Amino acid sequence: MRRLRDFAREDPITLAIKLAYAHLREGLEKAEKRARRLGLEDRVEDAWRVLERIPSAPLVGPPSGDAELVRRAFVYLASRADKLIEVGPRSEGPLRLFAEALMTTTFYSDLIASMVGKVPRGSAVLEVQAGPGVGSQVALTRSGASGVAADQDPTSLEIIEERALRLNLDLRPVLASYNDAPTYVGAPIGVFMAVSPTAWLVDIASLASRAHAALEPGGVFVAIWPVRHREPNPVEPFLRLMGIKRLPEWDELLYQVVHLVGFRRVRTKRIGPFTAIRAQKP
Repeated sequence: MRRLRDFAREDPITLAIKLAYAHLREGLEKAEKRARRLGLEDRVEDAWRVLERIPSAPLVGPPSGDAELVRRAFVYLASRADKLIEVGPRSEGPLRLFAEALMTTTFYSDLIASMVGKVPRGSAVLEVQAGPGVGSQVALTRSGASGVAADQDPTSLEIIEERALRLNLDLRPVLASYNDAPTYVGAPIGVFMAVSPTAWLVDIASLASRAHAALEPGGVFVAIWPVRHREPNPVEPFLRLMGIKRLPEWDELLYQVVHLVGFRRVRTKRIGPFTAIRAQKP
């Protein structure tokens, strides 16, 4: 176990997530009975197992700015542990509001914007597993292009439609999975996005493969994912609770996206526990 002074050098976003762990422990205790009734007790056990491997953050003073907003978002998620055990690709539940809180922080929205880049003239943006649609909002505000935001939760689509109207974006919400969504786009797809936490429920190799098939030549796949870097990621206990058995390792992620799927010109950026990837189709 690392010494306490090592944690003081950690980024504030990671520390903020660790400060939510006390609430996650309480949430797991409350979720155990419900998990047994649903036959999902393995999810709570997996979350406990990983949580115990990640030391809590020392109290180095209250987080401020983005870090405080991230802490509140993860506290919200932790307090709904009993609902998270039911979350799946077709049932986002409390993950939707968590995604809204996390993605509207400056660090996360800036990370999205920095990876999207230019959208070719005449091309569209497609965001899949869009959650509240913040990713497509950032992309369209930056580029002025048109886009489609796809999700399988009707409430998310209502949020996306309200956001598009309020911000005067050419963004159409559709009820569709990441597999079906490209069929709803009437223009060549220049940017295929999977940046919402609701996309964490889907296998990233499957996402990348679908993106590669849907994109026009020269189009880019943009994704943000909590990836392991030789040790458990502080977001991992939450994902275990939602039924994700393991996170991809850093080298494994690059292999899946670049070599297995066939993308080129890959650029990555890591902020705290989140890794953004931008990969271009030849």
